[in-house]
Amino acid sequence: MRLGDPTPSHPIHVTYGRLQIEPTGVTLRIRMFKDDLEKALVQDRRPKAVSPSAPEMDSNFSAYCGERIVLVADGMPLKGTVSGRGTEQDMRWYSIRFPTSKPVHTLALSNRMFFELFTDQQNLLKVVDTASGEESSLYFVLGEPGPVTLTFNR
Repeated sequence: MRLGDPTPSHPIHVTYGRLQIEPTGVTLRIRMFKDDLEKALVQDRRPKAVSPSAPEMDSNFSAYCGERIVLVADGMPLKGTVSGRGTEQDMRWYSIRFPTSKPVHTLALSNRMFFELFTDQQNLLKVVDTASGEESSLYFVLGEPGPVTLTFNR
């Protein structure tokens, strides 16, 4: 798909994420279609990087993502930093690290990636507590109230 094409190259609009709750922070690995990300960054008026591995792309993604994926641990907003990135076929993935000064007991989170682009956007997020091994699956769609708050036994 070229930017500006009216028809998407894939029939669904979805992101897949895995959020790990660790003793010293939270790590998110999120995958999305490359063309959806490019469209979002262009529409959001963020300069398009020449190469997906260019530092500008990380900066553009971080700013965009930071406005749409919100994590609040024990009442304190978390700020993430891109710690990894890659491409798998027509998907782009990022790993984002959110450090904390102490173990997380409650985490409020929302994922509104691409909601401004697609009315059928779905954001799937698996949450794993590394201390207990407990897992939760979250599903975010346009119009659903948020954020979701999770509590961890520590």
